[in-house]
Amino acid sequence: MIKASNDISIKSFLTDIKIISIIYFVFLIAVVCIFGYTPNNDTEGYIEYAQICLHNNQPYPCSSTIVGQPFIWNIGIINLVEFSIYLFGSVIPILPLMCLMKAITAFLIGKIAEILFNRKVGQTATLLFVLYPGNWGQSTFILSEIPMTCFALLSLYLLLKSNRRYLFFIAGFTLCLANWFRGIALIFILAIIIYHLIFDRNNLLKKIVPFIAGYLTFIIIAGSSTYIRTGYFIYQGDTLWFNICDDAYDGASIAPHYGQDPYEKGKPTCVQRHALNVPIFGNQDAFRG
Repeated sequence: MIKASNDISIKSFLTDIKIISIIYFVFLIAVVCIFGYTPNNDTEGYIEYAQICLHNNQPYPCSSTIVGQPFIWNIGIINLVEFSIYLFGSVIPILPLMCLMKAITAFLIGKIAEILFNRKVGQTATLLFVLYPGNWGQSTFILSEIPMTCFALLSLYLLLKSNRRYLFFIAGFTLCLANWFRGIALIFILAIIIYHLIFDRNNLLKKIVPFIAGYLTFIIIAGSSTYIRTGYFIYQGDTLWFNICDDAYDGASIAPHYGQDPYEKGKPTCVQRHALNVPIFGNQDAFRG
């Protein structure tokens, strides 16, 4: 009986969503220690913009990155990179934070599934997330998707778990923060509204009003700050990745270019520029730990 009881205790311990998330965090830290930082094109761009803003002693976006035509990328992650370079001269210290956010994401996925369904579904959702190989090495990158997903899920969790208005306000603020890191978190608002219309209609106004108030508060803070520096009221990125690929040789544009030839004759593509050792996004100094 004692052995059976101990077996059940160990099994409960190992299938606890919080414990799984902690083990996952330790595992991600080990992955980062073993394999180190993985450079990628996005981070090169983040570093270049961060260095420009550091030179201007301003957060991103600053007037030097706009130059009359707004080309706004993922604001939050660029400011995080700028802050890391300012403090440490490197982007490497961001990696443990990426690991932590991935672990928090695993925890939130499980808790949200537990709220919506039951505990076993929550445990299964967390296990599926942490056992997916793509989620093992992602924290060796500096990606806007990681904080965006983490903050968006935190916002959703606060809405589902809490019954306090001030937490609904924080949930709205947090979702806009997610959108500040990557401008696709906005789709969560539609999902939230649809969920409450179907399953929790009686509390829709009670939750949505302070939620929207929190969301608008972040917009006002971020937008006003940028307006004071640049003359543009900017609170989120409005440039898509394929615009960068499309216009890498001829200056970027915020407008999509569907149906047009992405590589104009006589102008080098991104790959050709790389082969010629012509920098697209700037230097690699900040990659050094």
